Amino acid sequence: MKIIKRLAERVLRDDFIYLERKVAEKVSELSKEYQEIIEERDKTIVGLKTVIENQKADILKLRKQAEKRPHFKRKRK
Repeated sequence: MKIIKRLAERVLRDDFIYLERKVAEKVSELSKEYQEIIEERDKTIVGLKTVIENQKADILKLRKQAEKRPHFKRKRK
């Protein structure tokens, strides 16, 4: 009976170790995927910030151009 109990404990321990390794591998994979997603999101954010800054610069240029133009009044009939 003790032999069966020891064998069962050993099998369960081996199974537990195997499953523990599998879980660790899966966590590692998911961690890598999550890191890639974060990096992609960061690139997108940087790109959007650049676009916004460029648009602000364009708006400032257009405002300066508009200030330089003379304003013509309509002639009333």
